[in-house]
Amino acid sequence: MRVLLVDPPHEIFKFFRGRMPAPSLTALAAYIEKDFDVRVIDCTVQERPWAALEDAVREFKPAVVAITAISTSYIYDAMNAAYLVKLVDPSVITVGGGVHMSLMPEETLRKCPSLDYIVMGEGELTLMEFLKAVEEGGKNFGDIRGLVFQSGGAVHIGERRELIPDLDTLPLPAYHHFPMNKYLMPSLGMATHNSIVLTTARGCEGVCTYCTEAKLWRSTWRPKSAPRVVEEMELLYKNHNKYSFMFGDDSFNWKRERVEDFIRELEKKKHPWHFWFQSRAEHIVRDADLLPRLKKLGLYMISMGVETPSENALKNYHKKQTAEISIQAMKTIKKNGLLLITNIMFGDIDDTEETLQQTIDFAKPYSDHFAICLTTPLPGTEYWKRAKEQGRIKVWDYSKYDMLNPVMDTRTLSVEKIAEIHPKSIQKFYSRFRVFWDAYFSPNPYLRKNNRFFVKVAWETITHKPWVQKNYVPFEKYMEEKTGRVFERVHF
Repeated sequence: MRVLLVDPPHEIFKFFRGRMPAPSLTALAAYIEKDFDVRVIDCTVQERPWAALEDAVREFKPAVVAITAISTSYIYDAMNAAYLVKLVDPSVITVGGGVHMSLMPEETLRKCPSLDYIVMGEGELTLMEFLKAVEEGGKNFGDIRGLVFQSGGAVHIGERRELIPDLDTLPLPAYHHFPMNKYLMPSLGMATHNSIVLTTARGCEGVCTYCTEAKLWRSTWRPKSAPRVVEEMELLYKNHNKYSFMFGDDSFNWKRERVEDFIRELEKKKHPWHFWFQSRAEHIVRDADLLPRLKKLGLYMISMGVETPSENALKNYHKKQTAEISIQAMKTIKKNGLLLITNIMFGDIDDTEETLQQTIDFAKPYSDHFAICLTTPLPGTEYWKRAKEQGRIKVWDYSKYDMLNPVMDTRTLSVEKIAEIHPKSIQKFYSRFRVFWDAYFSPNPYLRKNNRFFVKVAWETITHKPWVQKNYVPFEKYMEEKTGRVFERVHF
């Protein structure tokens, strides 16, 4: 049976402007390819993405099309992809997945009649059972844990499936199904076309109220072993010439023991790799003695969630850290000569222009790169439930739920005011003379390259000439050009 896996056309994250294979699809393709005839289409790298999706359905003639939405802001694109698939061939079975669909399955199915099924949460076992049930005539769909579908006007939500305890039992990601030469990360690192994002663990043990990952993975952290991680890096290096790695885990060094194992594995290999990862303040402080060894092996930057020095906001976020430990962690990173991305959050209920400036002043002395993320009530999270009860949410267009567009008020700031001060704060940071100087004269080659990119971003903001993703066309525009009829955008 033929199965087409789809990353639908969508706008890529403008702050990094990188294109990467969807981790969910690399994992799913690897898991099902031995039993089914699998093809993958990543529409984000296609010259004409919607037309390419149509062509893939016509040419491959799949029985099932599985569509991912890797974030809430891409949910409309996934729904439109399902509509387009059905338009090409109504007999195709469509199944969706991803964090938003997993947390909001009933709403998604009711709003998208072109989507037949949803796989909730971890997809390998559920998708495999579903595909086998399709082959057998679909008699036992109701018995499949983690599967959601409509029947007789009601939405059937399957029993929650247990998480896979050992990720090393899964096959290596199926990168051979993807156009690996088209993936790049122009904003960070040195090797633009030789860069790749790896996911080496699922979840974390945090309970942050705003985090869909905590909700999806039930506040658990399940890692691949260090030898397995290095095996995947070697596959990417030898087969696809990738040697610049970004570890996209919530916190790469959640457990010290795995970091120690990772160091030992890398010391055996002596490959010309470089890498960076995301982490938490308490983990940086705990592993301070390991940073020199990691740097020697290629670590050049760390991204860390500073969030805010406000005790009230941290309490609302259920973020178990303090301003003191954040400062200690930032100082530790800079002491080791590593670049630092500080991620801060703005938009909690008591935030004001003054608290934003306080947070910027708190992190700026240590920051090489600055990410001001707007607090976003992602559907299905505890923060979303509370924001709804408080009547704070003013924007229900999920395409705006990207942490760059404000969607809710604070007590004193409107959505419109936040939209005014947020880009100005980013612009102010990257318009400093020091940033321009380091872009050309810093002794650190990574900082030089990165700053040149962000100086360009700042200049685009100043001149009001925003960057445009040339290959992206909104679905409504594509359909209007195709049919000559006006298509209204889907909204929840």
